[in-house]
Amino acid sequence: MLLIILLWSCSLNAQTVSGIVTSEKGEALGSVVIEITISGSSEKQMSTTDEKGQFTTPALKANNKYQFNFTHVGFEPYIVSGFKVKTGDKNLLIVRMKEAASNMNEVVVVGYGSVRRKDVTGAISTIKSDKITQIAVTNVTQAMQGRVAGVMVQTDSWKPGAVAQVRVRGNRSITASNEALYVVDGIPLSDGSISDINPNDIESISVLKDASATAIYGNRGANGVILITTKRGEKGRTVVEYSGYYGVQENKPLPSLMNAAEFVEYSREAQRNSLGGAYDPKPSKDLDFKNDQLVATPYMAKNMEAAWEGGSYDPSKLKSTDWISYGLRNGNIQDHQVSVRGGNDLTKVLFSADYFNNVGVVRDQDYKRYSIRVNVDHSITKRVKVGTQMLYANSQQDAGWDDVFDGYGLKSFNPLASPYEEDGVTLALFPTNNTRTPNPITNFGKTKRLNKQDRYLGNYYAEVALPANFSFKTSLGIDYRAAQALNFNSANTAAAGGIAPSATSNSGSKKFMYTWENVLNYNKSINNEHNFGVTLLQSIQSQTTENYGIVVSDLPYDQQLYYNVGTALTINSISSRYQKWGLASFMGRMNYSYKDKYLATVSARYDGASVLAEGHKWALFPSLALAWRLKSEDFLKAVPFISDLKLRVGYGRTGNSTLEQPYRTWGSLTTVRYDFGGTSTLGFTPKDMINPSLSWETTGQYNAGIDFGIFKGRVTGSIEVYKQNTYDLLLNQNLPTASGFNQILVNIGKTSNKGLEVTLNTAIVASRTFKWNADIMFATNKQQILELYNGTQDDLSSGWFIGRPKDVYYDVSPNGIWQNTDADKAEMAKFAVNGATFKPGDIRPLDYNNDYRIDAADRHILGQKDPKWTASLGNTFQYNNFDASIFMYANVGHIVYHDLDMRFDGRYNQPKLDYWTPENPSNKYPRPLLGTAGLNYLGILNYYSGSFMRVKNISLGYNMPLSILKPASIERFRIYASVQNPFIVTNFPGTDPEGATGFNEPSVRTYMIGVNVSF
Repeated sequence: MLLIILLWSCSLNAQTVSGIVTSEKGEALGSVVIEITISGSSEKQMSTTDEKGQFTTPALKANNKYQFNFTHVGFEPYIVSGFKVKTGDKNLLIVRMKEAASNMNEVVVVGYGSVRRKDVTGAISTIKSDKITQIAVTNVTQAMQGRVAGVMVQTDSWKPGAVAQVRVRGNRSITASNEALYVVDGIPLSDGSISDINPNDIESISVLKDASATAIYGNRGANGVILITTKRGEKGRTVVEYSGYYGVQENKPLPSLMNAAEFVEYSREAQRNSLGGAYDPKPSKDLDFKNDQLVATPYMAKNMEAAWEGGSYDPSKLKSTDWISYGLRNGNIQDHQVSVRGGNDLTKVLFSADYFNNVGVVRDQDYKRYSIRVNVDHSITKRVKVGTQMLYANSQQDAGWDDVFDGYGLKSFNPLASPYEEDGVTLALFPTNNTRTPNPITNFGKTKRLNKQDRYLGNYYAEVALPANFSFKTSLGIDYRAAQALNFNSANTAAAGGIAPSATSNSGSKKFMYTWENVLNYNKSINNEHNFGVTLLQSIQSQTTENYGIVVSDLPYDQQLYYNVGTALTINSISSRYQKWGLASFMGRMNYSYKDKYLATVSARYDGASVLAEGHKWALFPSLALAWRLKSEDFLKAVPFISDLKLRVGYGRTGNSTLEQPYRTWGSLTTVRYDFGGTSTLGFTPKDMINPSLSWETTGQYNAGIDFGIFKGRVTGSIEVYKQNTYDLLLNQNLPTASGFNQILVNIGKTSNKGLEVTLNTAIVASRTFKWNADIMFATNKQQILELYNGTQDDLSSGWFIGRPKDVYYDVSPNGIWQNTDADKAEMAKFAVNGATFKPGDIRPLDYNNDYRIDAADRHILGQKDPKWTASLGNTFQYNNFDASIFMYANVGHIVYHDLDMRFDGRYNQPKLDYWTPENPSNKYPRPLLGTAGLNYLGILNYYSGSFMRVKNISLGYNMPLSILKPASIERFRIYASVQNPFIVTNFPGTDPEGATGFNEPSVRTYMIGVNVSF
């Protein structure tokens, strides 16, 4: 009986809660994850809804208050707090969940405004802050790599502080700029310089890709528009956040060089081939000590004597110098940011300060940046609002000296030689006794290549809500930059040229750009069916640039570096320059939607550019885009697995007026010196022929797209197809010499650009404790030149070909190595009739037209420089408090020039290659030959496939439980570890096909740990 009473008592204290979960439209939601906690406790219980949206919780304690957290893919989290479980009553919960803004209700920045994603009519892609900060990067361009279909981000250099090249839907122009327009918090930047913007400060990046989206920026929208929106203050309590990481970096291996023993054999082979006569592969002490490449200095002679000690040659006794290692070190990278944000109904503020430092893996190469950001929004009244977004950044890049490894750098030095004098301490200036090649190690610590910049970027605005659904906003944007390039070469270094005095240069520039824009908006809804939005814009933009520079030599003492150039004995050059240009614009745009089903956007922008000719400065750039949201139609509303479906088409025209010299249409003068009565006199002569008709380069673009969502939003994506036609190219046309000019800039020529883009975002697993999301991108782009200044004829001298992309490789192909066989000798004889002097072991070029001559007619297109297609895959995982991610991308279908600086002359070291000898009839690389400055056709061996798949980042993180953090007033504490660039899959034989070909600065692998803390 006692047991029955106890069980009955427990049943009274244990109650369940039942309920149903639906969308706002009343649709039942299955697989909703329900997390149940007692208020003030960290103990959890879990439940889920069935297919009908119904749920029943596990047994809960009566008379206790619980918190219920409802989460579901594609919907905003729903929280029920303080729900008291009653005894004996029916505990019911009815929950209606709202679609998450991250799907079709997501707000997208589109330029001069924002719209819901489901109302977008153009090709626009967005990267949110969580994706931007998922990988620790130096600048914004690296954060975009692989994240947006159709946006090609290529790393050209792995030097600290280097900025990647960004192309939106390929290249359109041949000689004008193909750089996208960057707009930061409403400020259009003049030259795409975004390296000073801290990626941690960014809320979102919107990429406007098609002309219907970019035409509102008409005069510079031809190459795509990238809108960067920084974070703002939010209403609520003040939140303090710290984000930081520290990582160590190691270089990917450079191509392997020959060690001392391998170099000796290589130099011997070059010597044998130059001497002629009977070939004898056996080592000869007499010949070795007559070979200056082996015994040029006492140290080298002793090295060889040790190998010949006892009368026979023993290569194991040779001392080998690893010259490359003197230029490398372990690098490190770190970033620390503190931000404070908060606000109330009237004022919202964000403040952030950041310190970034990257010590490169190559000696004397570093980059550091300090930045401070203040964003303020303040409501003066209910109708008047003012605000600002301000950034100050100071950056310093130690660029290091050029050709650290390449050319006559560390790569070329004889491994038999020592970088030091016989005392082992003093650096030898000419360690191989060759005055053409001073010791490159003398540069380290004694040369400076310092690039400094101070930058202020500010936007100030006032916004007024007017009667009758009108609003007006005026904004002033300022971009000020003061940059210095400071170079110094200490005396008697390789950078100075060997035995030479010290030299220095001090140059700089000041850029001041302002943009003033006035925007009038009107929004009207009629019967909740007809929705109108009208935007009118007036804008002016102007930039002034001042440059100066001085180059001097013979400094009295090295310690002054580049700070006191007036003490130099020799002034080599002095220069200064002033430039100014301006743009003026008027724009109108109208958005219309009917029942959220039929959408239209019409815009026109009228632009004027000071750099163009009188009478041709102004042009109109219109656009039209239409969209049909099929999901809102009755015949698709009842289809459960389709959560969204929209078709889009659009056309627009955009312009390009980017000229390197803003006074090109005015004509310019250049100085000349001539003899006047025995005196050297300074004169002036016209530099450029004036074109009084120079106008806009124009691009017309068609775009069609489909946006879709299936399985209740667990799979969303888009497919885009487009074609761009660019005409009236800004192109230099050759002139007859009788004109006095070589060429004139004209509007002539056409290019075409078309492609396909696919974006797929999936929630593969969304269970109570485990989530797995995958983002997939694919893009292909085909570029073609249609016409040039001479019609449809190729321009061989410039490497431009009708029907081909702008950037291709055009050369003779290799066809192996000539062998000492009867068949090859017979072929060589046929070439000899036409003047060729091929011998066994020489490079065999491909006789493309089979005429037994190797000449210009045998050159052909080997491939293109830009990838034919790109793809990326990002996976994110979450298991309880753990999270992990892996991100990879691929560039496929392009050729790279892998310049190994091969000479095969037996004098300088070079990569360890399988070269030809009579005993090793290689078909890859030729025989070495002493006394040559470079074998014929060596350059044609440098073309390789650049295709690769790179794993860019792998990370693992852990979020500490709130039950541990709350007593310390910590809202969030996440610790993570990651490895960047862990490996690459490629057939490329060098360091890295992306930015580290030949002996350029190597790519790096980074191991790091970091924390994110919120108070």
